[in-house]
Amino acid sequence: MTLDIRGSLKNTRISKNPLVVVDELLANSIDAYLIRRSTEANPPPFSAKLRVSGTPADLLGESYDIIIECEDNGCGLGPEQLKAFLTKDTSYKDDLSIPGIGQCKGTGRVQFFHHFTELAISSVYRAVGGVHHVYLPPISDRKAIEPEDFEIEERTSGEVGTKITLAKVEPKLRDTLFSAVSVQRLFNAGAIKQHVLFNLLQRFVSLTEELDGFSIEFSSDLDGGKSQETLQPKDIPEHTTVEPITVEHVEGDNSVSAEFNVTHYKLNALEYPLPQNLVGLCAKASIADVITARYLKC
Repeated sequence: MTLDIRGSLKNTRISKNPLVVVDELLANSIDAYLIRRSTEANPPPFSAKLRVSGTPADLLGESYDIIIECEDNGCGLGPEQLKAFLTKDTSYKDDLSIPGIGQCKGTGRVQFFHHFTELAISSVYRAVGGVHHVYLPPISDRKAIEPEDFEIEERTSGEVGTKITLAKVEPKLRDTLFSAVSVQRLFNAGAIKQHVLFNLLQRFVSLTEELDGFSIEFSSDLDGGKSQETLQPKDIPEHTTVEPITVEHVEGDNSVSAEFNVTHYKLNALEYPLPQNLVGLCAKASIADVITARYLKC
């Protein structure tokens, strides 16, 4: 059971989404919370904190080296979650009967290593008699991650959840994604909040009850320029219409049909300055496939 980083990087293309690591971190945080919620009687409301710090990586200040930290109150990195983390193309999440759990192909976390050369994990999960702390120390340019790389210890108390830290930007990305202009535009707290709202909107809407009272805090410190934002239920828009439709698939004399809902949101551009319209197919309360280009010219 080994996560082959070098092999995964060769077989997985780098995403064109500049904030893919933010999407992956928060999607995993939501999934971890849903797992915790399914096993605990009275869990606290979902909360996550995403922090970005950046400093110039060269004397001219034309590129940045940034650190991204994501801390949540999900289930923690227990034995099953650790096994799934180390297994590419795992079906772990697919086998969970929990509404809202995202798809798990294992390619998302590979993007961590496309963008950063150092990853650290600190996590606490519940165990019989107390809690266990799991720690993956930050080591640059790992070729693989194995179970033996994690330090696990028993504790009598501790807040359940996980903190993931990404550091040391991949050098080849410093002149593009992590140029000074790009970092200031994409990684300030306000820009990240809008990006997350746009990309995870369907999950927030579909999981209204499960994520009731949630809070996601964004903070950034880019060479001394600080900003803070918070995403809460009041920021999630109400849908405009919901239309049920029946979709039928026919092959020869055989046919199969299924019921779907088409949910439409009409957002005020001044209140929600999102970059584009979106059409997506959703499954288990999350967007499974973005099909905007089939219907709209963006």
